[in-house]
Amino acid sequence: MAKTQKEYVQVFSLNNTYGNATDNVKVAPPPLPDPNKVIHFETNFKKSDEEIVYSSKFNNDVETLLNNSETTRIAKTNKKKGIKRIPRPQNSWILYRRDKTKDPRFKKMKSSQISKIIGKMWKDESKDVKESYIALGRLSKEKHANDHKGYKFKPNKSKQKNPSKKSKGNKKEAKQKIPKEPKSNKKE
Repeated sequence: MAKTQKEYVQVFSLNNTYGNATDNVKVAPPPLPDPNKVIHFETNFKKSDEEIVYSSKFNNDVETLLNNSETTRIAKTNKKKGIKRIPRPQNSWILYRRDKTKDPRFKKMKSSQISKIIGKMWKDESKDVKESYIALGRLSKEKHANDHKGYKFKPNKSKQKNPSKKSKGNKKEAKQKIPKEPKSNKKE
């Protein structure tokens, strides 16, 4: 009977070599983990909004973005009239726009042009960047709720300046000209 030779696979070696013990191929040990990074072993781990926001990079600091601006039309009107109309909570788009307008290339541009450019930038942003602004929006909403308890958005009803502009049908009818009968020079 012929003997069959068994092949063994080396799984672990004390001298960090792969293959047969006679190959003498040295392999570098795996790098040590970064002590500043948190290692999560759960696959469904979700970061809190604070962790997302404070680990992200913004042009403005986070506290400036979370606080309402003092240069908006509402803020200027409040200051001028001495009233305190509560502004709406900021959403992710408003926070993104506020953050990006700090860029010097937007200094001498009209607001409408800035919004168009930043709108295109927003569409092209990665999922991670958008998620950081969405988390910032949630934090802003929480801060707004804590600062202004009982706030409820009540939009102003638009006042019609001209009551005749209630329906478009009247406007179209007014524009149509009725042809006049031609005057005849004959006297009867």
